[in-house]
Amino acid sequence: MPSTNPKKSASDTNADAKSALASKLGENMTITLGDSGTERYSGYIMEEYKQEWRDEQRIRVVEEMRRGDASVRAGLRAIKTPLLATKWTVTTDDESTKGEEIRAFVEDNLFKMKGRTWKEFLKEALAFLDFGHYCFEIIWEKGEDGKIHIKDLAPRIPHSILKWKLSDGRFGIVQQIKTDDTVDEMKYGMAEIPASKMLILTNEKEGDDVTGQSLMRSAWKHWNFKQLLYKIQGIAAERFGVGLPIITMDGRGGDEAKAEAEDWGKALKSNSKGYLVLPNKEWDAKILTPQGNPQGEAIVSAIDHHDRAILHAMLASFIMLGSGSSSGSYNLGENLLYFFFKSCEDSAEYVSSQIVNQVIRQLVDVNYGVQEVYPQLKFAPMGEMDTVEMSGVLKTLSDAGLILKDARMIEFVHDAFKLPDIPQEKIDAMKDAEVEQEVAGLEDDAEEEKEPEEDTKKEGKKVKEPAK
Repeated sequence: MPSTNPKKSASDTNADAKSALASKLGENMTITLGDSGTERYSGYIMEEYKQEWRDEQRIRVVEEMRRGDASVRAGLRAIKTPLLATKWTVTTDDESTKGEEIRAFVEDNLFKMKGRTWKEFLKEALAFLDFGHYCFEIIWEKGEDGKIHIKDLAPRIPHSILKWKLSDGRFGIVQQIKTDDTVDEMKYGMAEIPASKMLILTNEKEGDDVTGQSLMRSAWKHWNFKQLLYKIQGIAAERFGVGLPIITMDGRGGDEAKAEAEDWGKALKSNSKGYLVLPNKEWDAKILTPQGNPQGEAIVSAIDHHDRAILHAMLASFIMLGSGSSSGSYNLGENLLYFFFKSCEDSAEYVSSQIVNQVIRQLVDVNYGVQEVYPQLKFAPMGEMDTVEMSGVLKTLSDAGLILKDARMIEFVHDAFKLPDIPQEKIDAMKDAEVEQEVAGLEDDAEEEKEPEEDTKKEGKKVKEPAK
């Protein structure tokens, strides 16, 4: 007897599976049931296991490291310089007139703020790598055009943050005001800044730990050891640097002579007038100094090791290639630089995405309404480019017809090879000409498609049905 249940199709089976899953999840399907697991109480985040790297203690340690250590300073400067030196632009995938208007509006707001220049903002924003986080308050103002503009992205430095306040899944801050230069109601008081007015940058965020991780956190152990070694080196230099006076008396010297010799030894100073007059030829005096000083060499070697480890933690170990005991081939240096610049570009991508999500979207929404496409903050590739190799690549791609010689490509080549800038009027004229050419091409295609249809109609008129 044939089966009464026909075999189900793959689409029916998938639909049944989805229905069963939805039924199983029930009401929990759209409800958040868990938490990130980040340990936080009353606005204080407790993820760091070392007390020295929590809250105010972290700020103190970071300030001491970045202000007082040459290797830390060199590593931070190496990381930040490519991000500061590269060219930042605002682009959009919306090629309509309105899309270009929004892009230009965003660009003016970011790069022509009244409070500070873009470079000044970026220099301070990159301190999120130092501390693990850095905050800015978005200061808005109404312009003469009736639109809402960004007046400033004003820093709210880490040591002024008293605690974090979570609202609707985003963090704002409670800031402690530490100045008497503000208005009366804020003097030595508190300021609560909601997430909607904040730009918060976090390095290596995990869960809800908005404080992030300092770039120097893994280098801290080596920095600590280095400080101890410097102290030992200083003590050794002070103790043995000028030598130890030794006075040998003759066999007839009594207690009085011994006391006199001791006074000479205590009074002997390392200066141009320091000398001894011995009573007879059987007395002797000399300065004892360490021979070879292997301990001192070991201390210097250990300090060099910890310097390399500090830079290694920042992916900036290439700085010490070729100095002292550090050596490496050209290829090794190239590989280290490759990973270093990739790390820099990763940081730049993060900064770009956060500015888009926290600042640009809000700026566009309040002035133009919600958009499907938003302007993006872009940066030029980092690192030194091999111009000879790049020229060959461009020629090969061009000969193969894989790239277009349009205005955008010409701008790219001028930027990449650091050629003189093309006047904006000329670029605009080139783009207009390209649009006209594209429109003319579309019209020609439409005419070619239309002509065969007309010919067919004419041929159809010539053929007459036979009379019945």
